[in-house]
Amino acid sequence: MYFGDYLVSQKVITNEQLVLSLIFQIESLPSIYQIIFDEKLVQAEMFLEFLKNEAKDGKLDLIGQLKSRKIITEDKIQEYYLKQISKKIPLGEVICRLNFSTPDTINFHLKNFYDNKFHEIQDKEDKKVEATAEVEISAAALESLKELGMDINSQKVEQKVPANPFVDQFLELFTEKFKNKVLKLLQIMKKSVDENADVTNYINSLYRDVHLIKGSVMLAELKLVEDFISLLDEKIEKQLINDTTKLNAWFKVSHSVLDQSINALWTYTQNLSQSKNDQTIQANDEMVQLIQNLNEELSNL
Repeated sequence: MYFGDYLVSQKVITNEQLVLSLIFQIESLPSIYQIIFDEKLVQAEMFLEFLKNEAKDGKLDLIGQLKSRKIITEDKIQEYYLKQISKKIPLGEVICRLNFSTPDTINFHLKNFYDNKFHEIQDKEDKKVEATAEVEISAAALESLKELGMDINSQKVEQKVPANPFVDQFLELFTEKFKNKVLKLLQIMKKSVDENADVTNYINSLYRDVHLIKGSVMLAELKLVEDFISLLDEKIEKQLINDTTKLNAWFKVSHSVLDQSINALWTYTQNLSQSKNDQTIQANDEMVQLIQNLNEELSNL
């Protein structure tokens, strides 16, 4: 279920209001061409030449021409698409702009929506475990079955259930690609703040990513980083209601800690992928000290 559908189900808005909000959101999104032009990769004359070439031959699109002339790399293209997406006005903000609801109501339901999402995931995974999880038959038990004259081959040899099936789910979520995406977002935010630009949309994207990580951490019961990621999520969530001036001021002093936090979580994740056991990592004094230090720094933000 999407957030818009959720708001309709909660009778916050009607289907008609959701349609109008989505149309407004789509129409207000700047094109990727606008993003690229704003970056001043080429002079206006050359940009115009590329557009004319595209008009003559639909196969010669702007991005393809820039790539063929080695003016833009694939990494830069992905960065610009990320910048374009970040400029999308959040649905909740659109709904408020159109006076279909109030910011307090939207923020309340946004938090509930994400929380419900994680509960849905947990319920589904619990059902999977109940359906497939079975108790391992030990060697001694097999010997006992033999003594009773029972055919072992007819007995279902069952597999041992992992201590927490959500650990693998966390590892599938917080991949290197996901980590790099968040770090790239922080870089773009820093550049925007340095230029005194509005980062309101970026903070919404950052909150969604961190909140998703937090939910996965909680499901996996990763005790060492539970408090740390919850505090990070809480600090970012508080910025959602701030205006541009306050948000930019906060980010200027917070960027370094935010960047360190994501990198620290990635270090933890790499250790977890090897051991698959949070308790093993808790025995790593260096890792524990790193998380504790970041907890302190986050508390002071």
